[in-house]
Amino acid sequence: MRKLTNVQHLRAVAALIVLITHQYAATVFVAARSHRSFDSIPLYGTFGVDIFFVISGFIMFYTASNEFGGGVAATDKFIRRRLIRVVPIYWLLTMAMAALRFFQNKADSAPALVQSLLFIPFVAGNGKFRPVLGVGWSLNYEMLFYAIFAVGLLLPRRSGVFMIFMTLMALITAGSLFALPPPFSAWTKPIIGEFLLGVILGIAYVDRPDWFNKIRIPPLPVIVAIVCTLFYFYQPDGIKEGSLLLRPLLWVTAMLVVLIALLCENGTDPGLISRTMTRIGDSSYSLYLTHPVAGAVLTWLLLKLKLAYALPLWPFFFYSLNIVDGCNRMGLSHSNRSATHSPFHTSIR
Repeated sequence: MRKLTNVQHLRAVAALIVLITHQYAATVFVAARSHRSFDSIPLYGTFGVDIFFVISGFIMFYTASNEFGGGVAATDKFIRRRLIRVVPIYWLLTMAMAALRFFQNKADSAPALVQSLLFIPFVAGNGKFRPVLGVGWSLNYEMLFYAIFAVGLLLPRRSGVFMIFMTLMALITAGSLFALPPPFSAWTKPIIGEFLLGVILGIAYVDRPDWFNKIRIPPLPVIVAIVCTLFYFYQPDGIKEGSLLLRPLLWVTAMLVVLIALLCENGTDPGLISRTMTRIGDSSYSLYLTHPVAGAVLTWLLLKLKLAYALPLWPFFFYSLNIVDGCNRMGLSHSNRSATHSPFHTSIR
């Protein structure tokens, strides 16, 4: 199966959006606790997850388009592959975060830990759907999509894709019409529609390959410009969280950047920047999951040791540490340099 370099680059961009947003927020927090002035600027890190979800829908169809109608064997193979790639490092880091919170006298309840490990959404103390490892909220949606996609593989391709579309649309509709209790109120949020957009791109890419790979321009500058434009509009006086315009805007923008990456596949120069972004893309799942744990430890150390003077430097050290760790992979994730698995790393997957 053809290696999609630009999809790996886009995974890197998505992971870095989340990293930068979270670490910037941590920097502001440390500054406030250290009685230093550090102006906050609004960033929308969740857009990185929006990109991941569209990539996930695309990759799942792209890699499994020939497995529809394969019966129980195809479904079993799909589920095993997803679990092996997603679960081990997530469980490990969830337990690490639980241990860290325990020693900080912020221990999570046993039900919260169990639900986190089983990818069941629940409302945390902050009123949001957040598992013990905060970024794991996106994996709750991923696992839902994988389950629905796995059932679709039991059917012939046309019927299976139709079932996937109708199931996700029914969930979104139910969430819009009814006040459902957790976890159903999480599983019916409109964000799951981004998987459908990815599947649409996957169908187009598999069935109409002549539509793609024709534009010979580097896509990264275009994608970065689009992301910066989105952040520009996501300002205090711009589009606000909860606005009816925000979710459609994110849907369209996330789908657009993935489409650009596919259209410009032949425009990527295999130079240093490309190789670097590919390696970051390979380790994006590890980066996505490890940075909350590493960030929590570093934040605690900065406050404990009163190292406020290191404030401007520690985020950059942190990025380098995670990238090196992710690229070496250290046996924690089953990384693959081809875009044949998950959106977060080898696949998300």
